Amino acid sequence: MPEICEVLEVAPILRVSDPVLAAAWYSEKLGFSIDFFWPEPGGAQEPSYAIVRRGEATLHLSGVGSDSVTPALAYIFVSDVDLLAAELAERGAGLGSGPRTHTYGMREIELTDLDGNHLTFGQGAVDVEVEA
Repeated sequence: MPEICEVLEVAPILRVSDPVLAAAWYSEKLGFSIDFFWPEPGGAQEPSYAIVRRGEATLHLSGVGSDSVTPALAYIFVSDVDLLAAELAERGAGLGSGPRTHTYGMREIELTDLDGNHLTFGQGAVDVEVEA
């Protein structure tokens, strides 16, 4: 049998109007760390790309060609969505909905970032009653 390459990670690329502003929002409101800017802030050019991370989740924030930002969707799996919802509410993140348990077996919260990108944070809901 031939050797198979293991897929290690996926990193959604979200279009943003200002990568520096977006990265700061993800850091302050959602608790992500800012891992990378390109080019570095303070140089001759403003950064057009940023990478933010929380745990194993990495999001790339691209301002390249973002004259008109088209919102994207990202689903982020978490270990405790209720704990995260409380944290994000305390940070003033502005939850759109949730926490809510759905018939498809996930408990989720939803929110929208500064550029209209839709983020859903979810966890598997075992033995949890579905809410109407």
